Amino acid sequence: DYVVKDAPTITSFTPTNGIIGTVVTINGESFDAGGLVVKFGTGTVVSPTLVSPTKITATVPATATSGKLTVETVVGSAQSATDFTVIGSPAVTSFSPTSGAIGVEVVIAGTNFIDVVNVKFNTTTVSSPNFTVVSPTQIKVNVPAGAATGKIAVTTLAGGGTSANNFTVLLPPTITSFSPVSG
Repeated sequence: DYVVKDAPTITSFTPTNGIIGTVVTINGESFDAGGLVVKFGTGTVVSPTLVSPTKITATVPATATSGKLTVETVVGSAQSATDFTVIGSPAVTSFSPTSGAIGVEVVIAGTNFIDVVNVKFNTTTVSSPNFTVVSPTQIKVNVPAGAATGKIAVTTLAGGGTSANNFTVLLPPTITSFSPVSG
């Protein structure tokens, strides 16, 4: 007997975004026709794992781009109705204010502030939950104790990004000596 296979179809996929290396589960039909490959956006074709005729898993490759998912078999191909978004490394584009004392709130602007691990003022690290990711383009954080003048860096699961300009830490005045000692 000869079994005729249908072209694949995609009904859903999860997650809908991720960094390089994320495993994406794709649901649909007719994934078992042979010659199975998956493409993320216009990126390189990858070989997925066939879990069942209606489910496959694929790892987001380094060359992936945001866009539709395409599943191909020897019988045909299918494209997802919605886009998969590849989350890239963060970028710090600006911050306000540009200087301040320990404890002052700083608003950092940039891109890809998703799955933020930490924020650094020069070499002083602020870890979660001591900062607030307002959106994928904005973080609020207070200047930490021990911070020194230098770049602001944001680290996410996808990588890191550093500001072009320095944040200036304003230190309280100190008295080193006085003269005369009495009067």
